[in-house]
Amino acid sequence: MDPKAPAKDGPPPLAPTEPEAPPTVTEAPAIGRYVFRRWIGTGGMGVVIAAYDPELDRQVAIKLVLANSDEARARLMREAQAMARLSQPNVVTVYEVIWSGERAGIVMELVDGEDLASWQRTARPGWREVVDAYVQAARGLAAAHRAGLVHRDFKPSNALRDREGVVRVTDFGLVRSGPADANSEAADADAAAEAPASFTSTLTRTGSIVGTPAYMAPEQHMRGTVDARTDQWALACSLYEALYGQRPFVGDNRQALAAAVVRGVPRPEPSDSEVPRRLRAVLRRALAPRPEDRFANMEALIAALSPPRRASRIAAGVAGLLMAAALVTGVVIARHRSTCQGLDGPLTTFWTAARKAAVRARFAAVGAGLPPALADQVIGRIDAYGADWLAARTNACVDGQKGLESRELLDSRMRCLDQRLAELSVVVDGLTEAGPATLRSAGDAVEKLHLVADCQDPRDAVPRPASATARASIVEAENGLARAWALQALEQFERALPLAQKAVAVGERTGFAPLLARALVLRGECEDRKHEYAAAQATYERAASAAADAKDDAGVVEALARGSLVVGNHMGRPAEALASRRFVDLALQRAGQPPRVRAMWHHILAILLYTQEHYDEALASERDAVETWRKIVPPRHVYLVDSLETEGNIEVARGEVAKADALLEEVLAARIASRGPDDPGVSDALTNLGTLEGSRGNLPAALAYLERATASARNAGVPSYLASYNLGLAQLDAGRWQAAVGTLESARATVEREAPGNSVYAGEVEIWLGAAHLALGELDEAHRLIEHGLATARAAASGALVEPLALSARAALARHDLATAKSRLAEIGKRSDGEVSLTLLANAELTRKEHGCREARPRYERALSLVKKDGGPMVKSAATVGLAECLVELGRRADAAALLEPHVAWLNEVGAEPAARAAAKLALARATAR
Repeated sequence: MDPKAPAKDGPPPLAPTEPEAPPTVTEAPAIGRYVFRRWIGTGGMGVVIAAYDPELDRQVAIKLVLANSDEARARLMREAQAMARLSQPNVVTVYEVIWSGERAGIVMELVDGEDLASWQRTARPGWREVVDAYVQAARGLAAAHRAGLVHRDFKPSNALRDREGVVRVTDFGLVRSGPADANSEAADADAAAEAPASFTSTLTRTGSIVGTPAYMAPEQHMRGTVDARTDQWALACSLYEALYGQRPFVGDNRQALAAAVVRGVPRPEPSDSEVPRRLRAVLRRALAPRPEDRFANMEALIAALSPPRRASRIAAGVAGLLMAAALVTGVVIARHRSTCQGLDGPLTTFWTAARKAAVRARFAAVGAGLPPALADQVIGRIDAYGADWLAARTNACVDGQKGLESRELLDSRMRCLDQRLAELSVVVDGLTEAGPATLRSAGDAVEKLHLVADCQDPRDAVPRPASATARASIVEAENGLARAWALQALEQFERALPLAQKAVAVGERTGFAPLLARALVLRGECEDRKHEYAAAQATYERAASAAADAKDDAGVVEALARGSLVVGNHMGRPAEALASRRFVDLALQRAGQPPRVRAMWHHILAILLYTQEHYDEALASERDAVETWRKIVPPRHVYLVDSLETEGNIEVARGEVAKADALLEEVLAARIASRGPDDPGVSDALTNLGTLEGSRGNLPAALAYLERATASARNAGVPSYLASYNLGLAQLDAGRWQAAVGTLESARATVEREAPGNSVYAGEVEIWLGAAHLALGELDEAHRLIEHGLATARAAASGALVEPLALSARAALARHDLATAKSRLAEIGKRSDGEVSLTLLANAELTRKEHGCREARPRYERALSLVKKDGGPMVKSAATVGLAECLVELGRRADAAALLEPHVAWLNEVGAEPAARAAAKLALARATAR
């Protein structure tokens, strides 16, 4: 709730979504004869786009090299030549090499699917499906080996799985013909610039060691001979990670990782894994540190990974029996297909044509302030969610009919799907009778629902109770929790809270930690949004302990992160919140850095760091979140937009105005498009743009944005502390002192409702409200407010004390208390915050009282020079008038008049009140008096 900080919306629900890579080069309508369609992704030295070939009427993928150099072009040509030598179903087909100016590109088949890393994250396949996928990738690598090629950079993101389940190996950018020794590796180092990457990086690293550190075989780390067995090791490492959810070798840094890999002792596999022991033995052999101890070739590894077959005891002449068996199999499969059709009954009972019409009618009835296309957007999202649900239910049915899943796992999948449908039905019911606020957030509510993809493999890490009664209670509570989640997505926290509390009670009674952890997180979210911050903090602490009992590291991260947001951002104690950072980072590492959890935590961390004015570190954290969100959510998803807003605010604080402007305009457009002009989120976006314009020195534009922001929040029925507070600061700057008192009083009332009791935010409002009274000459009230606000900031361990101390010094000077003024300025001098204009103004005023204008003048001038940088409220007028008075006293009337005339004109332009203009006009009159 920092006035210039990101909006304080809670973190997103932890649900994976479809990846989408951001563009990294300027989009072009055509490349040669190929018509640009969309960005697919980036990696290594190139970008990949989807395009259309009008001559052959086909969709293609084009990999364009980014670097305009001979080395980059040579590498791309080598990749194209290597892939062109391969014609195998499990290798992406290359069509041709093209040129766009001096940049080369490979045109290849467009695979309609996703890479194995994304597929594993979103589909959560069973171990059999995982093995099948990597066996297909192994066949592609085997084909490359038969052609005399070594991939050298195989990893999950370099294999694509299409909608039919066919896997193709791609990205042969580091391919070598035959074995490569240390000299050839060094040649690559000479031919490519070293690209920085951490030891966990999944980007291709070029330079002294070629490959991706996390998937590099021992011989690559040691710069030894690289051959086909190197690819075997990389495939086994990737498969190990996919099966067990962890990599076989880890280290705290690049050197530690390399040492672990060379030592060759993999981490123990999880004891509760369903992966057969025979596969564990296969992987350990393929991961042997010495190449000669691995399988002889990729075909041998494929054979070892394939399911064992029973030897036939019947002579080959029984063709009739084999034909009969084939017919029976066909009948059984046909029966499976027929019995798994028409499973949409539960969905169509509530999502009917009549219900769609009712939702559309509700949007039309409310109408005012809602985007015209919002009803279509929301209905489209519900349709898409329903289609995902039906597909998942059908797949679960087919898997069950074929015996691919255990009865217990199938029951878990169906239970999970029932809960997803319950969430959707609550949202639909809520929309048919919703008011404007709910309808504005309807699109976001659908996006906040847990993803259907979570139901692919919803295993509990700890067993459910043996008691049938306890199990039934847990299922009932889980269903209630699903409804509660949908209600909180609709921002109906009063209705969600009792359901969450009931689930908490069941979790406590049955001792089932996974339910208890999830229920506590939702209860904490409801308490947080109801401004019951102390209760929310305690609830999240309990949720973290329950998640640890449930062996759910991602749940631990969520609970700790949300609790940090409450303490640091909502309760105004960021230093206290940051003290727990190392525990959240540790839990995230234990969880394996799942993208959605990582993005949530880095977004929250950025907010906390911003509040403490650690701007560079905050920016790095938020950019990490943005980069992750762009890969796993659609372009205007609510959580991506929230992170973009935070990034923009941080750039404002860093003085990167152009970057901030682009980000915040994008946020505003997205919010208005999805929610209409009157909405708290739109108010926040307008507030941030107003703050940006203020930092540019464009005060009229800042005031216009901030007045729109307060009106947007007021019209939505949710007064905004952020908008009122920043508008009050701008009014102080503009000499609208009486107006600022009213605006800041409103901000104080709002923040006291949202954060009752002492907090850094209430203290900040009091400090600047005191500044407004100081400007009006109401010295006793100014002193009381500023000192109380300063004490509150100290108690909250706020890192932003320089301006409060400077205001305290100015108030003391106005009351002729030079001892207090000196004490405050001396305290500022001991801090490392650097100079600010308000401090220099206070110093100038003290110097003038003690030593006169000759010594005070340079301090006034320095204060004015810094106003352009830090935009200190009220400094411009006070420093201008003070400097002009000194110039008159020093006999430089003409200089004083030249300073004051444009200032008086500016005060008129920004609508300064008569009291604010009076001091400047009086000084101008003295400067021009004959």
